[in-house]
Amino acid sequence: MRSAVGRVVTLLAVAVFVAVPPLVVGASANAASANAARVEAAPVEMARATLRESTPGANQTVDRLPELVTLVFDESPAAVKITVTGPDGTDVVSSPPNIRGVGVRQPVRPGAAGRYTVRYEMSPVTGPPAVGSFDFTVSQAGPAPAPTGAAPPTALPAPSVGATTTAAAASTSAGIAPAPGATSPAAGTSAPSARAARDGGGTSTLAVVILVLLGVAAAASVVLVLRSRTGRGTA
Repeated sequence: MRSAVGRVVTLLAVAVFVAVPPLVVGASANAASANAARVEAAPVEMARATLRESTPGANQTVDRLPELVTLVFDESPAAVKITVTGPDGTDVVSSPPNIRGVGVRQPVRPGAAGRYTVRYEMSPVTGPPAVGSFDFTVSQAGPAPAPTGAAPPTALPAPSVGATTTAAAASTSAGIAPAPGATSPAAGTSAPSARAARDGGGTSTLAVVILVLLGVAAAASVVLVLRSRTGRGTA
């Protein structure tokens, strides 16, 4: 009886010893397969683009605000948006950014002295966008815009002939002598008349003298003729 029970126990032990290892190995294989499937199904996270350097640099102090704020990334941007905010809260960006390879040049206009904040959002060709900001300080205000040139003085119109004549007449009536070399139309008109009067007076005097001389000669001739006739009658 005891020998029969011992045989049964021995057979059961052998059966367990033979059956358990394959079951354990199978369970381990199934667990490994499930873990591998989980790893393959998990999404691969791509590295995010970063800012490598900038001009002006972060926390740098410069004398004046440069004309360009330059950003250099570790990847080539497909698109980028940049704002440069001054101490008064105004964005001093003057035109769209210029992308050159991994570098971006952002034109800005002159601004006041103080602290400036640069904010950027760069979208690379592949991968998530790079978003960030940094500050720099400007110690002096930017150059003021050049003043516009003053309008040239308006030339005064030249006086007309009528105005000149009127001014000369007014100066004469007020007792102001005309400028040297200036000739009044009235004086130019009266001068020939005076000269003609003097010429006429000289001519009249000469004619009178000639007439007087002719009269004296005629009287002398008459006297001589009468004397000659008287002398013949007496003889």
